[in-house]
Amino acid sequence: MTPQLLEFRHREGELLKARDLNAELAADAFRWALHLRALHRTWGVALGFAVEALDSQGAVAVGPGLGYDCRGAEILSAQRLLIPQPVRLSPADLAVSVGDCGPRLRWREPGRACDDELLLARGYFKGGKTIEIDVSVRKWCRSPRFRLAAGIAVQQLKAKINVSTAAGGFADTPFYFATLELDARLTATLEVTKEKAESFQLVLRATDKQLRDALKEKPKARVHWVGVERRPSCDIEEST
Repeated sequence: MTPQLLEFRHREGELLKARDLNAELAADAFRWALHLRALHRTWGVALGFAVEALDSQGAVAVGPGLGYDCRGAEILSAQRLLIPQPVRLSPADLAVSVGDCGPRLRWREPGRACDDELLLARGYFKGGKTIEIDVSVRKWCRSPRFRLAAGIAVQQLKAKINVSTAAGGFADTPFYFATLELDARLTATLEVTKEKAESFQLVLRATDKQLRDALKEKPKARVHWVGVERRPSCDIEEST
């Protein structure tokens, strides 16, 4: 019987091949999956993956997030993703999995998600319109400690931009991170102020001349924001 490989050991000056490094990464991922399922006995959405209906685009948006499928494999998305509304399927389950080039979103018949997929929401649609997005069907990890939401606010450029984050559903004031995309030439430092659970203010710090010239053009400003809300942690339950 062939003994099971427990760990890789390398020596100085050794020439490594791509398959050696890939095998080592695969072994680490396998051990981490076993750790999650065997020790913590948990799987589901750990952080983020906010779901938003975009009827004007005929799509559904899914925010950045982190989760684990029922096998303990990590599903990580670092950006906002869009998926077209299902044409003939309603209700439909929205599932995410790991694809060849990053996270992959798919619509499934209710209850038909695969083992390597993580259920995010159940959508109800009619005539190209969203009736409801139900996120209560998703499974959360045992004690999610953070809530993450993201969005894009589009409005005319101002020296102080008020950004609404009500769609994030924060209960307390989160930590906000913001970047600014402009259709104008302006070098400015950004400062996030007046943080609340449902909004914050983005202040542009630039020279008076630069800011004045940019405001004259009345360009559109796109504020990309991410909010991270810390939640009370729970003690790990002891097995009995």
